[in-house]
Amino acid sequence: MKNTLRLSTLVSLASLVACFDPNEPIVLGGASDSSGTTSASETEDGSQSSSNPTDSTSTSSGPSSATGDTTSADVTGDSSDTSPTSAESTGSADYCGLPEPTLSFAEPEVYMQGGSAVSITLADILGSPGPDIIVGDPSESQLIILENNELLADFTVVATLPLGPDGWLPAVGDLTGNGRPDLAAATGDGVWTWISDGDQLSDGQFQTTTHDPTWGTVIANVGGSAFAEVIVQTNPGEGGRLEVFPGQGGGVGSTPTVVPGGRRTPRMLAAELDGDGLVDLIVPRTDSEQETRIDGMDVLLSRGNADAFDFEVLSFETGPTPWGIAIGDFNEDSFTDVLVAHQGASPGDGIVDSVQVWLGDGTGDLAAQPEVDVGDTLGFPAVGDLDCDGHVDAVVASAQGVYILRGDGTGALAPAEQLFDAGVTGSVAVGQLDADDRLDVVVGIAPEGRVEVYYAD
Repeated sequence: MKNTLRLSTLVSLASLVACFDPNEPIVLGGASDSSGTTSASETEDGSQSSSNPTDSTSTSSGPSSATGDTTSADVTGDSSDTSPTSAESTGSADYCGLPEPTLSFAEPEVYMQGGSAVSITLADILGSPGPDIIVGDPSESQLIILENNELLADFTVVATLPLGPDGWLPAVGDLTGNGRPDLAAATGDGVWTWISDGDQLSDGQFQTTTHDPTWGTVIANVGGSAFAEVIVQTNPGEGGRLEVFPGQGGGVGSTPTVVPGGRRTPRMLAAELDGDGLVDLIVPRTDSEQETRIDGMDVLLSRGNADAFDFEVLSFETGPTPWGIAIGDFNEDSFTDVLVAHQGASPGDGIVDSVQVWLGDGTGDLAAQPEVDVGDTLGFPAVGDLDCDGHVDAVVASAQGVYILRGDGTGALAPAEQLFDAGVTGSVAVGQLDADDRLDVVVGIAPEGRVEVYYAD
């Protein structure tokens, strides 16, 4: 019997697709993020990217992955690179060494069972070749780290990080400037950070937020200073705030700067959107408490004040409940575009949810493209060139498994095709996880706490 459990009832199922790249801002992823940089998949989120040199994922001559999620994850916004786990398509296809575009995957490998695999982030935080998998588990308020075993199509659970009440949604990015991805995660009343030396993570450092509860988290250098900041959403049901913890090179400061605003979703992404070299934020907005709701997303263009963190805010009205976002260059003009997954349907009511591409023009403005119906109860999307045709595709988790909407390089998406009949999936991330040139897909089966990897074959 089809399980139509709504993702938002599973502690706001998130897919952070952040495939870390040390010269790109995080996507958090999330997700990816994710364009899962981070996903969904930091890339990402945090990963999902564009060829814009400071967006939250990276450029690659090979296949494209998600960030978050989003999405890659650095936070300096310096430059793009040629990381094999990048989330950007170059538009010139070599079909990944194959004679024609191919969309084919082996049967899934299961690497974790138990708990609740609500968010998935990809980032190389332990130094072994290839991205590791970071699982957000709200049932136990913890993060679980699966280490990539030398790109040999194998993962091992190596660490569990307890977070405290309501903790489960991570962010990935370079807080120290050493080119290694570090880790952050919000809880009910604060934020944890862990520093990576390339082989292991430090003990966690906890900072209390000014307001609670906390919500989405991102690591990004929005102030234009030497080090990245940790940005946390707080009071999501009471108007919303962003609290910016300043980077100090070995962690973050204890006193955040509070930026007011109505943010009410758990996913933020970071990308350079307006060509000024400063990392900007993309924040979905859903006003579910209001009698007259105006759902949408806000683009916060950084003005580079490392003391006050000034933003110019552009607001866009979307379809109902823009729960998941990812980034990528869908029309191949080198500007960051945004993919929005709407979670507007009620389970079993016969109304399908949709995804929508918003094309960026390099100024921070976004132009909506037609919505494309997908299925019931969407989670967070990821972005990557899964069929190796040189154009980024959208990958979406849903109550009926995972769907793909193929891109053609113009900004348009083809009708949704079911990619994996995996049940109720709350998270999906895309990245190059083994030694071939093709992108693989990580799926979080949220109710069962199962992590599956579908390797391209």
